[in-house]
Amino acid sequence: MAFVLLVTWLLNPWAMHLGVRWTPALTWHGVGKLQSTSGASYGLFMEVSVYMRRGRRGMGRGQNLQGTAKLCTPQGETYPLTVNGYLKRDWLDADRKPATFYFYSSKGADPRRNFELLGAGHGQELVLEDKGNMAARNDNSF
Repeated sequence: MAFVLLVTWLLNPWAMHLGVRWTPALTWHGVGKLQSTSGASYGLFMEVSVYMRRGRRGMGRGQNLQGTAKLCTPQGETYPLTVNGYLKRDWLDADRKPATFYFYSSKGADPRRNFELLGAGHGQELVLEDKGNMAARNDNSF
């Protein structure tokens, strides 16, 4: 297990300083607010860790973060979500690098909640927006 952790650190040194925090466990978590165009506020808790694909494709461009999230509605309902993401990183620094996060409900969840947020880390703040993809959905879930 120590060997796997060491290899992960060596291949992803940027992950030890996510959000300008020392993250030796290669995990970052944060809370925030999503604001809808109708004015409703949704709470969001997200926790992501470094994801390394096994096999030959593990070194290529693609998903490098995975985790979970909870979306809290203005009515007090909480929905668990899975998160996959991509953080474009420089060798040692992930600050101000583009990030994309894909949030989705498990199969069979009612209602289904799937959306994408894009942005970048700015110091301890992760600034994300939907670039209109939530408004483009036609399932009345937001």
